[in-house]
Amino acid sequence: MSARPPDTYRVAFSLVAAAGHAVEIIGSATRDVRVTLIEVGKPSVETVVTFVKQSVADTGGTSTSPTIAPLESSSPAATAAVKAYTAAPTAGTSVGTIYAMTLGTGDVAIEDFGRDVRHVREVILRGAAQTLAVNLATGATAKFVVEFTEDSREL
Repeated sequence: MSARPPDTYRVAFSLVAAAGHAVEIIGSATRDVRVTLIEVGKPSVETVVTFVKQSVADTGGTSTSPTIAPLESSSPAATAAVKAYTAAPTAGTSVGTIYAMTLGTGDVAIEDFGRDVRHVREVILRGAAQTLAVNLATGATAKFVVEFTEDSREL
């Protein structure tokens, strides 16, 4: 019998974001969160998009929590969270920028974190303090897709 694959979740939304952190994926206190896909599409103005791994979460700002859907109906509710900011927060403590791309108004950026032949690991968030932020250099309306898995904490 093969091992059960990890629980997989996805969230998709459109957002009118201020310049700064537009989206934050927040780790879980009880499970390992592996970010497997981020898409940023068709911003209303040209902007530089960066992904920033953080050891401490953002604070403040004005955010909503878009609905996270499991890709398998028998999966439990996600323990990670996704925040969509309409007023940028104060950035948390950066571990480093792991992605940077200039997007024109018709462009779509897709980062699939190791799904191809590069043998690169996903972004792993261990604990609720660790996050991955999507930063827009210029305020813009854009479309976002975030996909992640959750599994038992590794030793």
